[in-house]
Amino acid sequence: QGQPRGYFSFTLFERWGHLDRIAVDPRARGIGLGAAQLAHAIAEMRSRGMQRVTLSTQATNTQSRKLYEGFGFRLTGESYHIYGKMLGGRERLKVEG
Repeated sequence: QGQPRGYFSFTLFERWGHLDRIAVDPRARGIGLGAAQLAHAIAEMRSRGMQRVTLSTQATNTQSRKLYEGFGFRLTGESYHIYGKMLGGRERLKVEG
C-alpha cells in the first residue's frame, strides 16, 4: 500500500554490531515482518564484517524476547545503566535499577 510497516537501525563498531531499534507497525504484526527485518539486519551486519551482534529489550517484552531467542540470541550476563534527563519544567526524573 506504499506505507512503511517497519524499520530497523544498527550501529557498527570495529567487529561488533548493535541493533539499536527494530519496530513493526502494530497493524502488520503477526505476519513475520519482525523476523524478516531481524534476518535482514543480521545479514547486513555480517556483510559488513561484524563478528558479534548485540541488542537489548525490556524484560517484560516477551514477544520480542521470543523472536530474538529464536534467532539464537542469549542473555550475556552483562548489564548497563540507563541515564535520563528531563528537558524543561520542574519535573524530577526518577530512575531505579
